[in-house]
This record gives sequence, C-alpha cells and structure tokens, in this order.
Amino acid sequence: MLLVPRVGLAAEDAPRTTTAAGSSSSDSGLPGTQERAPVRLGGDAGSWAREPERPSRGLRILAETGASLLTGLGGGFVGMLAGDGLCGSANIGRSGDFLPCLEATGVGLLAGAGLGFSLGTFWGGEVAGGDGRLLGALVGMGSGALVGILAGTAMSSIFLAGVVLGIPLSLIGSIVGYELTEQGTPPAAVSARPRLQPVLAVSSHGGLLGLGGTF
Repeated sequence: MLLVPRVGLAAEDAPRTTTAAGSSSSDSGLPGTQERAPVRLGGDAGSWAREPERPSRGLRILAETGASLLTGLGGGFVGMLAGDGLCGSANIGRSGDFLPCLEATGVGLLAGAGLGFSLGTFWGGEVAGGDGRLLGALVGMGSGALVGILAGTAMSSIFLAGVVLGIPLSLIGSIVGYELTEQGTPPAAVSARPRLQPVLAVSSHGGLLGLGGTF
C-alpha cells in the first residue's frame, strides 16, 4: 500500500522532468547557448596572391642597352662584310681610288648595327617585362641614323662622318622609339603572349641574323 503513492509520485515527476528537459532545450536563445556557425574566410586563395611587380623603367632601359649593344655588335660585323662584299663583287658603293669600298663598308656597318640595335632593344625590353613595339624601335633607329647622317655630313662635308655619328644616334633612337610605344600591360599578360628573340650565328662561311620566337 505504501508503494502505490511512490509510483504515482514517480509518474507525476516524469513529465516534469521531460518538460524541464524540453524547456532547457528551448532556451537556445540565451546568450552563449546557440550553436556557432562554421567560420569561413572570405575570398578565394588566389585573391591573396599578389601580382608580380614590373621592373622599373631605369632597369628596363639598362637591359635594352646591354642587349642592343650585344646584337648591334654582331649585326654591324655582318653588315660590314655584306657592304664590302657588294662593293668588291658588284662595284656597289665604290668611290675613289683610295679605299674605294670604305663608304660601302660604312653604310653596311650602320645598317647592320642599326638593325641589331632595334632587335636587341626589343629583346631586352621584353625580357625586362616591357611591352613596347618592335616597329617603334625600328622607326626610332631609322630616325636617329638619318639625323646623324645629315648632321655629320653638314658639319664636315664627309659622308663617313655622318655614318659614324649615326651609329650612336640609331642606338638612342631605337630605345626611345621602344619606350614611346610602351603600353603598360600587366606582367602576367606580357609573359603569356608570344615572344621574339634575335638569333645571331657567325661562321667561317659568313654570318646569319634572324629571329626566333615562342608561340
């Protein structure tokens, strides 16, 4: 008889316990009791990668000068051989009796060196992250050579003096022409585009100057 009330009390306490448990689970709105959502970092991983910086203009001009001197030396040598060969075999550019092929050799030197300057400027600029145009370097080279020939001939009345003055001015003109056509393209786009590089080969049978590229 004494156990019956205890069973009844236990039966009455069970819903209260359940209700208390339910009320504790429903109190999720209290501060500190909510489940925390997973933290996600905004942005993609690639957005944190910084784009490589382009070399400064001074460093690019230094690379253009070094490359143009290298290719200009080879181009000038090939041009001298070509001018002397044309003068000796076909009498092209022959003048006077003393060193008759001197002017033809000088013109070949200027033409070969000028072409080498333009290719070297373009090559050095591309390697240093530039985005100029080969046509700009060629136009600048031609303008510098023409100014040198006219100025040197006017000052001394000797054509070879103009040729000698035109050589350094063609180098300066090729660099100025390349820099004036600089577009400022981002380095990633510059590295992904096709590239051209001058190719110079000299042997006992003659010289070869051309272009090689990656596409």
